[in-house]
Amino acid sequence: MTINFGKMKRGRSTNKSGMYFLNNNYEVLYIDCMGECKQRKEVGEYFVNSGTKRIKLESIGEVGNVIHVPKYRTKCKVCEGSYFSNWQRKSTKRAEYQKNWNDDNADHLIAVRHNARAKKLDLLATLTADIVKEIREEQQGRCILSGLEEELEFEHAVPVANGGGSTFENCYFINPYLNATKGNKNIFEWAKEQYNFIQRRFYNILVPMMAERNGMTPKEYEAFVYNQYNKDEKGIS
Repeated sequence: MTINFGKMKRGRSTNKSGMYFLNNNYEVLYIDCMGECKQRKEVGEYFVNSGTKRIKLESIGEVGNVIHVPKYRTKCKVCEGSYFSNWQRKSTKRAEYQKNWNDDNADHLIAVRHNARAKKLDLLATLTADIVKEIREEQQGRCILSGLEEELEFEHAVPVANGGGSTFENCYFINPYLNATKGNKNIFEWAKEQYNFIQRRFYNILVPMMAERNGMTPKEYEAFVYNQYNKDEKGIS
């Protein structure tokens, strides 16, 4: 004998769980699937969540106190498989769209991210997607120091932590390894630790480029960078 258990509440909604059918021992035998198939199936066709559902017997017209039944899923295994396959396809499609959007708007994202860092410290933050693109094109898509076409990271000559803003005058592209070794070091002190090839490109290409952007000579630019670090050490803003 089965008992029409009725719709079991799930949270605040009464239409998300199918009909449960029990025998005289209050064991669930069948459940109406709420998935696409809408069929009544044996409990073996459903996955089970952890825990149990507490039901008052009087609510189903039976004598007694309370019974506990397993928390079966609302969809059968077939419908759940179809649901998650569709969900996975949609998720993959969304991920592909997001990746394509990020790739198409890489310069915009760089500008937004680095401007946000500078604004937190009340520093100049004037980067735009066009400015980032201009810097990239000026370097012809190459690392300014290695000269190679490789993965690049956006770098501040004077780090934000040391008072360098996110501006055209303070930024360039560099490969991840060199960027990681530089950290927040004074760029001129850091250059002394590099191979001769990197040092030559530093003094012959990077320093003149940054000096020109700032309307200085290379010597004036070097003094400017050291002054930024001296101010930081003395706590001068």
